[in-house]
Amino acid sequence: MKSAATTTAVVWWPLSSKGLRILDLGSGSGRDAYTLAALVGESGSVVGVDMTDEQLEIANRHLDYHAEAFGYKASNVEFKKAISKSWMNWGWKITASI
Repeated sequence: MKSAATTTAVVWWPLSSKGLRILDLGSGSGRDAYTLAALVGESGSVVGVDMTDEQLEIANRHLDYHAEAFGYKASNVEFKKAISKSWMNWGWKITASI
């Protein structure tokens, strides 16, 4: 009997994530982006990139909810419609991407 292949993921995370700017490629409905938004704090930001209108509509629907839930004056998350590789042409300084 053959066993299924296993995958090991190595995750690096800085001791302090406050103030980071994170790029979430293939952000879908925004679930990971909102989790990251809490981790980077109000001084940080998260940019979610997806190419699906339906997913972006769901993700954008929850911007105000999460900002209020985290106690932020404004949302620190934005979502953009694009293919994952196109972000390299935007001239952004990104601290980390997922």
